[in-house]
Amino acid sequence: DPSFENQLNAHLRREMLTNDSIVKQVSKILDDVRLKRDEAIIDYTNKFDNFLVNSMEELTVSSEQLKESLERLPSKQRQALDHAAERIQKYHEQQVSSSWQYEEKDGSVYGQKVTPLERVGVYVPGGKANYPSSVLMLAIPARVAGVKEIIAVVPTRYSPKNDLIFAAAKLAGVSKVYTIGGAQAIGALAYGTKALPRVDKIAGPGNIYVNAAKRIVFGEVGIDMERREIILASLKNRGVFIYAENIDQAAEVSNLIAPEHLEISLENPESVLPKIKNAGAIFMGKYSAEALGDYCAGPSHVLPTSGTSRFFSALGVYDFQKRSSIISCSPSGASKLARTAAELARNESLQAHALSAEYRFDETGD
Repeated sequence: DPSFENQLNAHLRREMLTNDSIVKQVSKILDDVRLKRDEAIIDYTNKFDNFLVNSMEELTVSSEQLKESLERLPSKQRQALDHAAERIQKYHEQQVSSSWQYEEKDGSVYGQKVTPLERVGVYVPGGKANYPSSVLMLAIPARVAGVKEIIAVVPTRYSPKNDLIFAAAKLAGVSKVYTIGGAQAIGALAYGTKALPRVDKIAGPGNIYVNAAKRIVFGEVGIDMERREIILASLKNRGVFIYAENIDQAAEVSNLIAPEHLEISLENPESVLPKIKNAGAIFMGKYSAEALGDYCAGPSHVLPTSGTSRFFSALGVYDFQKRSSIISCSPSGASKLARTAAELARNESLQAHALSAEYRFDETGD
């Protein structure tokens, strides 16, 4: 049918995040969080999440509480959670990348430095249902990547009836959990509050308000062109000299700026490289001019701008690839996995998922 594609697109089309009413509401929430911080988080939690709280302490789940949730789990749930976590970690360990470099005949060295993010936030959907599997799927890859601090937000009250989701957080290596959700949770992660630290990157699904908030707080990317008038205006309005007492302090300042381009003009630049965590491209030594990287050294000159090298990388082959998970279960393998999947699915009130898994049971086997 000539109209098939249009009809299909119309059928699949979802409400756009640019909906003026939603953007206006979310922008107001984000502005309040940025200005009022913890006070705004408490107000919006009471308003939208049906929590009645007076302080951020009531919305904070301690490491001890996470441990208690894990210890309270019935054996079948604990075994299912352990099995799922083990397999998720095993799979993602295969994706870990290492730094590399090579040297050309003329002594030039090129390469790539792989550095994990310092702190990430994971948004775990909640409210009508709890999804411990989402905690595992979000936090374990981050931990495998080497992220030091993982902050989880979930709009679910801490109580024994919700143990599975908090037990999953403990098992996955989550550092801190806050029982908040919605656009206010995204704002707290993006801007930071007195109680909740700012993160470098936010991962995890949510409703239209959450997704709109994620889009609004997302860093903007611009492309600059080198012109005399622009250079003079930039130097006058934004140019600064920063005096560092030593190389360690200079590296610390550089990481705070998270530059698009970083030149290490030292006799032994390799000694500083391990200290650099945030930079789009690193130019080593006085011969490695930025202009060479812009035109012909080899690496792409499309780099993260405006401090976004805290969580973005230089453009590379990986930006032009899609990754699909390959899952090809044998009959016996499916039977073993099905018991874990069915147990977790039923605890998430997803009966169809549980039945689908149970259909793969091999009653004559394990």
